[in-house]
Amino acid sequence: MKKPNSWTQKEIDVLKEHYPKGMSLEQLQKLLPDRTIRAIIVRVRKLKIKREEKSWSDKEVDLLRKYYPRCSSAQMREILPKRTIQAMHGKASILGITKESFWNKEEEQLFKKHYRSKISIEELKELFPNRSYSSILHKACKLGIKKGKYIPEKNSELSRRWTKDEVEFVKKFYDSMTDKELLELLPGRTISGLKGLLRTHKIPCQKSFKRPCSRLHPWSNQELDTLIKNYNRVTNEELQKLLPDRTWGGIKSRM
Repeated sequence: MKKPNSWTQKEIDVLKEHYPKGMSLEQLQKLLPDRTIRAIIVRVRKLKIKREEKSWSDKEVDLLRKYYPRCSSAQMREILPKRTIQAMHGKASILGITKESFWNKEEEQLFKKHYRSKISIEELKELFPNRSYSSILHKACKLGIKKGKYIPEKNSELSRRWTKDEVEFVKKFYDSMTDKELLELLPGRTISGLKGLLRTHKIPCQKSFKRPCSRLHPWSNQELDTLIKNYNRVTNEELQKLLPDRTWGGIKSRM
């Protein structure tokens, strides 16, 4: 009798035929609609199916050297659309290219000086053009530095406006995070400002959900470090073992 969720021989044959030839995980998922991308990755690892090595052009190698250290996976997909993320990781490893996870002394000093101040998010991004906003938040978490409260000029309406990214972030996570957790990830915003945004954009709270996250204790710096380092490296089950006090829903929402 077939076990629940067990892979059929037909599904395995699809993996063995298409994965080595470089088909992306997104395309594979279309051929395997009952499987998630993470499930496909886990099965490929168990079966030890490897990609067939395709020669890299000089242009591709140059782009990899230039952008891989500081760009996200989504950005790298746009820069090298014919390569999978796994292929990029493998080539970068062979060439000795690593992610720019470290900050030099000048950056750290500049960060410590301005992050605590009443600087806006936009101005902060201008100071660190090669760093993503998530990288900046992670650095603050590691150093134990709290963001200074941003106070816009009284006569400046533009400085008070919520950015499109902030609005989309609130819409996506309002029902799965507490107000305090949201504001921690939105430096310079207040609870009154958040309530005003909810009214303006008519963002509803699911009545049946009742935001259970409000009963959970805040995430510690150690938990955040564990999440950031392992989210794209291990399976869902392994990640939950590393974060025993968190549910899988809570882990997804926090990420």
